[in-house]
Amino acid sequence: MTLILNLETSTDNCSVSLSLRGKIINCIEKINYKYKHSDILHVFIKNILKKSKISISKIKAVCVGSGPGSYTGLRIGITTAKTICYALKIPLLSINSLFILSEKTLKYQNNKNINTIIPMINIKRKLNYILEIDNKTRKMKSSFKIKNIDNNFFKNIKNKKKILIIGNNIENKISNKSCMVINKLYPSSNYMNRISLYKFNKNKIENIYSFEPNYL
Repeated sequence: MTLILNLETSTDNCSVSLSLRGKIINCIEKINYKYKHSDILHVFIKNILKKSKISISKIKAVCVGSGPGSYTGLRIGITTAKTICYALKIPLLSINSLFILSEKTLKYQNNKNINTIIPMINIKRKLNYILEIDNKTRKMKSSFKIKNIDNNFFKNIKNKKKILIIGNNIENKISNKSCMVINKLYPSSNYMNRISLYKFNKNKIENIYSFEPNYL
C-alpha cells in the first residue's frame, strides 16, 4: 500500500493531500495572503489523517513542493516534511512547484495546437518565476528562471502553435493569438499524486539532511 503525504507551501496556498497508489484520497488546502502556513500546516496534516482514518505510521513517504516560491512558506513545508521523514524513517521526495502547477494542464496534453506550457509563480508586481514545459512529453525545456511579465512579454510571443500560460497573478491585457492565459491558479498538493508515486517507485529520494528549496 503506497500511501504518500503530499505538502505544497510555496505560495499563498497551504495544501496537504494523501494519495494512495497514485490517487488522491483526501486534500485540505487554504489560500491565505498573510502566509500563516506555520499556524495551519500541522493542523491540516492532523486533520487529513483523522478525516481519512489513517495513522501517520502508515505513510510510506512524504513528498514536498521544492519551490521556487515564498522563502518562509517553503522553509515551513520542507522542515515539516524532513521532520516526519526522520521520525518515521521514510523517504523524502520533492517536486518543483512550477511543475506541480503545470499538472493542472494535463487535460490539454493531447491538444495538438498547444506546444508549450509556461507555469508562473508571482514574486512581486510583474516579476515571476517561470518554467517552460513541452506539452507533448511533459518534460522541462530548461531550468526555471525569473522574468518580468509585462505587455511586451506577450507581444513578443510569436508561435505557430499556442503557448498555454498559467499562474497565480498574471497581469495580461494583451490579446495574442499565440497565447492562452489561465490566471488565479496556485500549485496544489491535489496535483502531486502522479509524480510523487513515480518518484517513490523509481527511488528518486532526497537526502533529508542536505535537501534545500529551489531558489535563484
